[in-house]
Amino acid sequence: MRRAVALGLVVAPALAHADGPPAPRYDANDPAQLLGASLGVATGSRITPGGLRLAGHYLYQVTQDDYVEGGASFTIGSGEAACFHDRRNDFTCDHAIFDGKGVELTGAIRHYFAANGAFHPFTRVGLGVALVRFSDDEVTGLGVTLRGGAGILAQVTDGIGIVVQAELALGAGGFGHGLGLEPQLGSSVLAGVEFSLE
Repeated sequence: MRRAVALGLVVAPALAHADGPPAPRYDANDPAQLLGASLGVATGSRITPGGLRLAGHYLYQVTQDDYVEGGASFTIGSGEAACFHDRRNDFTCDHAIFDGKGVELTGAIRHYFAANGAFHPFTRVGLGVALVRFSDDEVTGLGVTLRGGAGILAQVTDGIGIVVQAELALGAGGFGHGLGLEPQLGSSVLAGVEFSLE
């Protein structure tokens, strides 16, 4: 608790005095570029992985308010078995929200809205391709999801920002063991930091 209060005392004054845009004004000859890293929690369902999520991304400015984003994330959840043959002898899975593991590559567009002081709200829409694994069941699949979410960037200095975002994912994946095509439905909440490369 003391550490959280101390961090707040350090960060709050910086936020109060930061009033620039999340990146320099758009210049077609020199667009802004940023690197970011974040940590959070992802929830899954049935055969969608969930657990601790680690993510990294790269942002490239294409207009004053829009950025193209490319990233990679790792989801690390429980490996506990939850697949079985039902009464009709069909193989099915019913994992909990924090089960499974996944590695995902994503491409997205981030759009910023008008800033409120140091705070810059944004929306994000993208597409992800993930390798999904439930180790104790020996089930592996490849999923494709449409991802959409929103967040806010709090600018600490001209080159550093703190980002918090929430996201929903909806898609489908192909799996072995006779599972075939299965829905992919999940959500995540992440917090992290972004650094300007300028």
